[in-house]
Amino acid sequence: RERAAIAMLESTLRQAETTQTERYLAPLVQAMQPAFTALFRGVTLEMDTQFALTGLTRQRAEEVKDLSDGTREQIAVLVRLGFAELLHKRGAPAILVLDDALSFSDSQRLETLFDVLADAATRLQIILLTCHAEQFAPLRGRMLGLRPMERFSAPG
Repeated sequence: RERAAIAMLESTLRQAETTQTERYLAPLVQAMQPAFTALFRGVTLEMDTQFALTGLTRQRAEEVKDLSDGTREQIAVLVRLGFAELLHKRGAPAILVLDDALSFSDSQRLETLFDVLADAATRLQIILLTCHAEQFAPLRGRMLGLRPMERFSAPG
C-alpha cells in the first residue's frame, strides 16, 4: 500500500511539474514560433525547464546538438529574437544585438532570416555587428562604421 501511495504521489508530482513547466514556457514558445515557422516549415520546438531549446521536430525529432552549425546558429538568433519579442509584448524595452551572427547560413535561409529580422525591426531595435557588411546590405538598416583615431587619450 505504501509503495502504491508513493508511486501515485510521484506520478502526481511529475504531472504537476509538467503542467507548470508548459504553463511558463508556453508564452516563450508562442513568441518564437512564427519566426521558426518562417524559417523551418512545419517545425515544432522542444524546450527544457532551463529555457534551452533541446530539439525540434520537422519530419522527425532532432536534437539541437545533431543539427548543422548553420541551423544551430539560426536557431540561436531566433531564440534571442523570441525573448526580445516576449519582452516587447510585455511592454518592456527590447533590443536584439547580433554579433557576427548567421555567417554559416546559406543564401536561401539568409534571405528568409532577413525577412524575419526586417519584420521584427518594426517592433524592436536590432543592432547587428559584423565585419561582413556587404552580406547584410539587403536589410537596408542604418549603417555605421568605425575608423581609427589619429590620437587617443584616456578620459580624466
